[in-house]
Amino acid sequence: MTRLTLSFLGSPKIFLGEVEVNIGRAKALALLAYLAVTQRPAARDSLLPLFWPDYDPKQASAYLRQTLWTLNKALGKSWISATPDTIELDFGNDLSVDVIEYQRHIRISEFEPGTAARQAEMLQAVNLYRGEFLAGFSLDDSPDFEQWQLLEAQSLHQSHAALLAKLVECLTEQQNYSQALEFAVRWLALDTLNEAAHRHLMKLYAWSGLAGMAVRQFQECTQLLNKELGVRPA
Repeated sequence: MTRLTLSFLGSPKIFLGEVEVNIGRAKALALLAYLAVTQRPAARDSLLPLFWPDYDPKQASAYLRQTLWTLNKALGKSWISATPDTIELDFGNDLSVDVIEYQRHIRISEFEPGTAARQAEMLQAVNLYRGEFLAGFSLDDSPDFEQWQLLEAQSLHQSHAALLAKLVECLTEQQNYSQALEFAVRWLALDTLNEAAHRHLMKLYAWSGLAGMAVRQFQECTQLLNKELGVRPA
């Protein structure tokens, strides 16, 4: 069976083998993302208010059937299992979901005893994070789905910030300052008011013999904190 690759970190991308698939309808893409990330059967009755809150159950059910038809047409009928009561994505097939893989690499890294192996898992997770969860995607008429999307995005954002911080510390301990700098810049980009990320960058610039860059980083930190929060660096 052709491999299905679902990428939701960053702007959504769907591939069947090497071919990118255009789902065509926002509700269909949203339903696919929801089934993929929750990793559990979804009750039909719970999906109706999530995606069609402004419609009566009969009309919402018709829209759900139409959405499933859209997904089956785009992906083939083997990926989604539907019963009269539930709908689920078939994880037994050749399926890859970047959010799930990202979280798996982080879990493995937390329990991996070897430094090199732990770092390798962290790097694989970092490479999967193309951007915010479902970046640029929204369903204006489905506030409950948008709330779910927001919470998932916030959780993944925080997880990624913590991952980058650990990776920067790990590389710094190895005195691999050039690579540590690369990930420290990414860490700071997630939150430009993160004073800890600014401090790490200043240290890394200094230890790399880039004193001027360290000073400029301090000036940037001072200006940002003063402008946005009205405070000075600690």
